[in-house]
Amino acid sequence: MIEMQIKKLSNLNINWNSKINIIDFQTWMNGGSLTLLCEDENEEKFKIDFVQNVFFERDKNLKLPGRIYLNDTLIQQRSENEYDIIHNLENLDLNSLKKLEKKILRDKIMYMKSNQYLLDVGKVILYERK
Repeated sequence: MIEMQIKKLSNLNINWNSKINIIDFQTWMNGGSLTLLCEDENEEKFKIDFVQNVFFERDKNLKLPGRIYLNDTLIQQRSENEYDIIHNLENLDLNSLKKLEKKILRDKIMYMKSNQYLLDVGKVILYERK
């Protein structure tokens, strides 16, 4: 499964060295998920999901709580892909975002860089909906 995800990510042409723009900032009423629709300077569009980290019991067909997804592909914790995403978001020009959006994004980045982010993986309980 991880090999398939790595293959999916390698097919992306995102230029992490270019300026990344947030086209749309979407917050979800599910405990704190955030979706960023973005594009790089080459107009390569992509989606970053920060899944909520409040409710750890989850249907096995849904995204894992407390994790990052790039174009619906789970990003491995502390991987190069995760580093590229977080590093780029930390260095974004946030002037186009509202004050609350800036806070939400900063909070998500702080969580992803924390030890709690690594520990929370052990809290996840997956179930199958009947």
